[in-house]
Amino acid sequence: MTPASLHLFSRDRLATRVTAVGLFACGSWALAFSATAAAPASADAGDLTCHGKAVTILVDASHNGSPVYGSSGDDVIMAFGGGHHIDGQAGNDTICASSDVGSVGDVILGGVGNDYLTGGAGNDTLDGGSDQDFIGGGPGDDNLFGGDHVDELRGGSGDDRLTGGDARDMLYGDSGDDVIHGNDGGDGVYGQDGNDHLYGEIGQDVLVGGLGDDLLHGGLYPDSLYGQEGDDVIYTGDGGPAGFDKAFGDSGNDVLHGSSDGDRLNGGTGNDLLYGYGSQDKLYGDSGNDRLEGGGNRDELRGHEGNDRLYGGDGADDLHGGVNDDYLNGGGDLMDQGNGDPGVDTCVGIRDAMQTTCER
Repeated sequence: MTPASLHLFSRDRLATRVTAVGLFACGSWALAFSATAAAPASADAGDLTCHGKAVTILVDASHNGSPVYGSSGDDVIMAFGGGHHIDGQAGNDTICASSDVGSVGDVILGGVGNDYLTGGAGNDTLDGGSDQDFIGGGPGDDNLFGGDHVDELRGGSGDDRLTGGDARDMLYGDSGDDVIHGNDGGDGVYGQDGNDHLYGEIGQDVLVGGLGDDLLHGGLYPDSLYGQEGDDVIYTGDGGPAGFDKAFGDSGNDVLHGSSDGDRLNGGTGNDLLYGYGSQDKLYGDSGNDRLEGGGNRDELRGHEGNDRLYGGDGADDLHGGVNDDYLNGGGDLMDQGNGDPGVDTCVGIRDAMQTTCER
């Protein structure tokens, strides 16, 4: 039986078991009813599936916004119409919200247990609670909270806000301009499409901006940050006791900021700005016309390809211009090393250098 084969008239009744998704973002096809007179249509919970599971609790407009609670077991809850407050409570629950365009946002709480939560077309709030959860926002501008344990959060389309919990979470913004906080634990934070803001916060995190012009903040402990496509701004944050932060601008004209701890900054392709600040930093411009500033302490700066400008700052620095015509400024300190490499290079402020190969 297919949707095209069904023709219902004013006094017809239909009783059939279907797998309905699309309308609810769960299943293979959905029924659309039309009539010249008011003719209510309804479905039993057991006639519907949510992520391949038979629905045990069906939430519709008859609840009038009243809270709906699951049992202490493993519930499968489907909600349509929007504007609902659903608490799965204990058990490993599966909850689907309506994907009807224009539906009001829902509040969905997983509670205790390993839950699978998906929002609808509205601006939803989803909280996994304790234990290991999967949370998908779907369409709309959603708020997703991981809670305790290892969670996976996916924002879906829309401008979403994702917040991890206390463990090692995986957070994906998907499309839209998203704001993602890893919170505690060593998290994987991926902005994907859109102009995203990513914050690693506490723990050894991996942040990947993806497409768009992104802002990345590493936070405490040594992090790995990748801007990827677009013109990105990256702050490594304080690395804590464990060592170096690593930041890679990749493609685009990027701005990379180190911290008071030792950092390794790679500009990638494009005309990049790299700032090392304190401690012993390693700055690599890669291709493009880059500007590298080491800041305090003993730094290593390498321009690589392009017409680069390198400033060692305080401390005894090691400056290498690379290919093309570069400008190297050691900051007037002792024991600087300035190597222009190929090209017509200018070296200033380099005193008592171990090695200087500049044309000017």
